[in-house]
Amino acid sequence: MNGYEEKIKDRLFLEVCNAAGREEWDGLAHQQKENLMLVCRLSGYDEKFQRDCGLVTREQMEHWGIEEEVLFQDAWANMFAKRPPVLMDFEDAYGHNYDQNILAMEKKTERIWRTDADFYVLTNNMDHGAVYMMDEATLQKSAEKLDGNLIVLPASIHDVYLMVEREGLDMERLRDGVYGANRAFPETDYLSDEIYRYDRDTHRLSVIPGSVQEEQAGMVLYQ
Repeated sequence: MNGYEEKIKDRLFLEVCNAAGREEWDGLAHQQKENLMLVCRLSGYDEKFQRDCGLVTREQMEHWGIEEEVLFQDAWANMFAKRPPVLMDFEDAYGHNYDQNILAMEKKTERIWRTDADFYVLTNNMDHGAVYMMDEATLQKSAEKLDGNLIVLPASIHDVYLMVEREGLDMERLRDGVYGANRAFPETDYLSDEIYRYDRDTHRLSVIPGSVQEEQAGMVLYQ
């Protein structure tokens, strides 16, 4: 595998970004789901650009002799091992209380977290934590822990907010909130102005259409 196992495999990690205007990224290893794009990057500091090393290209994959499916499987394994998902209520997230990870808690009869909290934050303890909205298993576990379908609000490439779906939620107000919040963040942190719904029974993440407030089934991102 041309050094893949020895020099590359353990350095892979994932980022999620908005797919709009990314036609020039066709040469990159990526998985696109509607308006979101999952890309793979090599860790290792690049002094010139003051950030991690570059995005993995299809040319590199060909050189290493690996398929895209294997690349992303290895990258996800690294993410869970080194940058695992963290789900907190908003208060704990604000206080950086990463030890209050709902995903790691045993569900008891007496609720040890507030399932009626307005917002929960899905992230990790480093950066690019919003990538976990692209992982069905993480969303399913979040839905099970919070005991309901989820409304998914992208805050940035680093975090997403989750709400437990309930009757009377004003989807257009939530959409406006996401739009406004996105204008307060640096452009480099922007992810999406869309809002999403995760159905724990069908295991589907869908865009909630903006034209119909009450309609909850939209463009399916995965199933």
